[in-house]
Amino acid sequence: MSTNVKNYRYLTIPMMLLAMSGCSKLAENSDLNALGINANSNTITGSVSMNVYNTASKALVYSDAAAGGALKLTQGVPYNLKLSGTNVAPGTAFSLQATNIDVVAGNTATIAMQLGDNMFVAPSAGDYVMKLVAPGASVAPKSYQASVSCANPNFTAASLQAGNISVSPGAGSNLYNFSAAGVTSGANGQAPYLCAFDLTGVGIRDTAFADCGSAATNQYVNLVGSRNVGVIVKDSCNTTYTVSKVVNLAYSVPSKPGNVFIFGQNSASSGSAVGDARIDSVSYLATNQGGNNIVQPLYNMGAGGSGKFQISAFMNYGMPSSVKYGMQIQLGSISDTLNVSASSGSVDVSQAVLSKIQFSTDQAGDQSAARTLGSTSCVLSNQGAKVMFQKGTPCSAGTTGDNNSADVEIYADYSCNGVSDSGGSVHISGSFDGIAHLADSCNGGGQGGGGITPISL
Repeated sequence: MSTNVKNYRYLTIPMMLLAMSGCSKLAENSDLNALGINANSNTITGSVSMNVYNTASKALVYSDAAAGGALKLTQGVPYNLKLSGTNVAPGTAFSLQATNIDVVAGNTATIAMQLGDNMFVAPSAGDYVMKLVAPGASVAPKSYQASVSCANPNFTAASLQAGNISVSPGAGSNLYNFSAAGVTSGANGQAPYLCAFDLTGVGIRDTAFADCGSAATNQYVNLVGSRNVGVIVKDSCNTTYTVSKVVNLAYSVPSKPGNVFIFGQNSASSGSAVGDARIDSVSYLATNQGGNNIVQPLYNMGAGGSGKFQISAFMNYGMPSSVKYGMQIQLGSISDTLNVSASSGSVDVSQAVLSKIQFSTDQAGDQSAARTLGSTSCVLSNQGAKVMFQKGTPCSAGTTGDNNSADVEIYADYSCNGVSDSGGSVHISGSFDGIAHLADSCNGGGQGGGGITPISL
């Protein structure tokens, strides 16, 4: 009779401080670059996957193969991290790097691993980024977020007071003040409590954790109107619950001309856009307020008097899996006779067409992957254009250019059908106004500048 003995590596991560972030698999290029790994390298030929089992019960608690799976562990519990590889040479050495992301500049523990079974004891309660790499080998790295909780948590969501969530106007358009004061007044977990906000009401955390009594003031939010704003509460045992309340993020669409903004109202959702709070029935507004230069208009005079205009508004909240999201509109078939140097000419948008619209969402790891919807089926109406010339200080002798400039303002209402991705679609209608600055800058003779640089649309 033979005995089947598995080859385990016994791994323990040193104790680190606690707090929170999320619990889904990541694949962030910035994280990989920090490790000296080129995520776009042609030399990566192999791949590795991981299954995590509770050693005592043998139950599968996480698998790379499960879309939307979350790596949730319990402090002090031993797990088997079973690695399997495709096109990976036998004997390849792996390294698991674990960093506590609840602590600024938190320590990183590095643990040696191998293909097959690896015993892993969950560290202290907290949230960790874990990167699995094979130094020196042609194997694609993997990156995870793990949430580690106490062995015997007693915190329940029912003990939180969602009705105490409140929102008030901030210091300008798109700016709001959020308060969670009183949300934990009856909490039955282990104090102290930390709170973070889902500012946009889409189920994605947008702020860092802080004392629940601290308001988040003048927060920029571009999904406005009636929103189901959430507060994520975490106790000292790293048990986390989200409660939410429908509030009104009051807004007013700016007038045009004379302002810079993009407004869009989503309706008639179909397919997987239905029920997606980032898309379905969304009111989108982006303005440049409170030092936030979100809206970026660009104008290209092009060749032969055929101009192009683009207005974009993208932002992110800088969370571990955040991406830039927002709207972009492009116009073509614009006639212009602009001569910035001579401070003359005009822009005619009477025959302009909206050649492209793009609507992009935020994400929360694999559980809520980013989406980008687009369309070219759009109609412009009430369009107009203005050109405002400014005389500049003459350039010095020996330089080119005259330092004259012009502001080109283009505004319109729009309606776009079938703004879609592979899963769903939505109708978007709204308005926009953008002012793009063109300058015939001084060039040469130590003056800098370089004239008007065409943009690529």
